[in-house]
Amino acid sequence: MTLLGETGISKAKTIMVGDSSVDIRTARNAGVQACGCLWGFQPETFVAEPPHFQIEHLGQLVDRLTGE
Repeated sequence: MTLLGETGISKAKTIMVGDSSVDIRTARNAGVQACGCLWGFQPETFVAEPPHFQIEHLGQLVDRLTGE
């Protein structure tokens, strides 16, 4: 929440990228979209805390952000 306030970026335009259920829970608590990266520390924990979407490589996030 502090970063959102400091940057002035809205929650609607914010995505938190994480590699564990803790990151996904943090995003949900902040009221922003959660992106799970499957190459990270504990992607198997996404079963318990599913992200809004998952990516297998960074290019997929770029495609999502650019609408490609």
